[in-house]
Amino acid sequence: MLWAALATLNLLSNLVQIWLLEKT
Repeated sequence: MLWAALATLNLLSNLVQIWLLEKT
C-alpha cells in the first residue's frame, strides 16, 4: 500500500501549501 501512503502524503502536502498561502 505504498502508493496509498504516497497519495495521502501528496494530498496532505497540497493542503498544507494552500493553508500556508491563505495564512500569509
